[in-house]
Amino acid sequence: DIYTTAATEGFENIVPAVICAHHEHTTTLRLGADGAGQEVSVMRTHHAPQDRVLVGIPAHDILVATSRIRGISARNYLSATILEIKAVDHKQIVTVHLDRTRAPTIVIELTGDAVEELILTPGSDLWLIAKSSSITVYE
Repeated sequence: DIYTTAATEGFENIVPAVICAHHEHTTTLRLGADGAGQEVSVMRTHHAPQDRVLVGIPAHDILVATSRIRGISARNYLSATILEIKAVDHKQIVTVHLDRTRAPTIVIELTGDAVEELILTPGSDLWLIAKSSSITVYE
């Protein structure tokens, strides 16, 4: 199943997105096949604005916070709601929804200590944090 695969072999979330704009060092895109989801910053790409792409976000590269953090180098903060937490081996596989109506679910790999200390439970709102360089844009 996906939980065992995520815990033992790693897992990359693949999400449709639409390119919005280019900046000096980064490219901005919006998640979702229609580009109506949350905004994400990635390392600058060659894709044209309005191009539809897929982005990959490794489950083990996503940080979680219960409130928005200031003064951090990561460019991407995504609001999310926990759908499920499942223990697999010594890891906690957390499934979240970025947007209750459109966006796909995202799988995150956390330690049991993190889940306990942050008091994460299904239904909890949280922030996902990812560096621009942790997100891969696919053709």
